[in-house]
Amino acid sequence: MEKLAGAEIPSWHFHDLRRTFRSNARRVGIDRDIAELMLNHRRHGMEGIYDKNQQLELRAAGFAAWERHIVGLVVELKLVEELSVPPDAIS
Repeated sequence: MEKLAGAEIPSWHFHDLRRTFRSNARRVGIDRDIAELMLNHRRHGMEGIYDKNQQLELRAAGFAAWERHIVGLVVELKLVEELSVPPDAIS
């Protein structure tokens, strides 16, 4: 990544990717509660006791929206070849 960035990347942790997703999920149309489920966060209180629906279809749609966002950034930065993005991922 430093080669692609052309600069040293400061220390980061896997959790930074989760934080980046959560901070930007709303911008790409992912509902707050669905974003929390996508991060595998537990529901709390009465909702956690009674609502056992895992919202799998909405999670899948959220992951697809996040993928489109990331691919869009890659295209915008002209890094498609460097990051080996498959042609069918680019819309």
